[in-house]
Amino acid sequence: MDTLFSLLFFPTLALLVLGLALAPLGCFLTWRRLAFFGDGLSHACTFGIAVALLLKIHFLIGISITAVSIGILLILLEKKKTLSIDTFFSILSYAFFSGGILALSFSKNLHISVEDVLFGDFLAIQSFDFWITLALVSIVLIFLLITWPTLVLLCLSQDLAIIRHKDARHVEILFIILTSLTVAFGMSLIGALLLPALMILPAATARFLSTHPRQMMIVSAGMSTLGCSLGIAASYIFKTPTSPTMVLASAGLFVLTLLLPQRISHV
Repeated sequence: MDTLFSLLFFPTLALLVLGLALAPLGCFLTWRRLAFFGDGLSHACTFGIAVALLLKIHFLIGISITAVSIGILLILLEKKKTLSIDTFFSILSYAFFSGGILALSFSKNLHISVEDVLFGDFLAIQSFDFWITLALVSIVLIFLLITWPTLVLLCLSQDLAIIRHKDARHVEILFIILTSLTVAFGMSLIGALLLPALMILPAATARFLSTHPRQMMIVSAGMSTLGCSLGIAASYIFKTPTSPTMVLASAGLFVLTLLLPQRISHV
């Protein structure tokens, strides 16, 4: 029993803490109609592993470089009104994702498998991963707290935010970079296919249970914690893969909110 507890302790804590950042970030992406960004970024980050193999560096560094580069590309493309950002990112996602998987399939003597990239490896999460997660999530939450008025205004109108807050553009850039880094690190724990769901599902669920943005962020964090907890417990009981089970648990919570007789949904 003690061995099982020690085996599950840090992985469980890491995912619960990670959800406290993923859900609020998912709220902002939903408000800005950038839900596709987390999905496309997570998929494209598989190419970062190929970059790491080419440069002979740690795969997490390669993923982070790719994620931040794509995040900066999003900022540049938002100025180009003639381009459809969601279409461009869909193409970019498919191309980078396929390239990363092909690079992994051709590479030998790897310490990471294609399945780990796609679905994550829950039991491989160590205490070091937890402390890195805690540090990253703390930075994200402090940033969101400090820049809250500017970020909310950016979701309503970029032009108005720039007029009201001189540092709005810098806040937007930092938000995209922090989101990219969180997605990159989360992908290494949860997997490229499942991480976007754990960003958007809690935010979508909280939208039906909230009357204002700040409440939606708090509720989304609670929904993330509940969904992850139920998923981990169900995974242990039914001997199923952890990450897909967490996603199904979060999806189940979303469906339950749809069945409520009176939904708030004022956000």
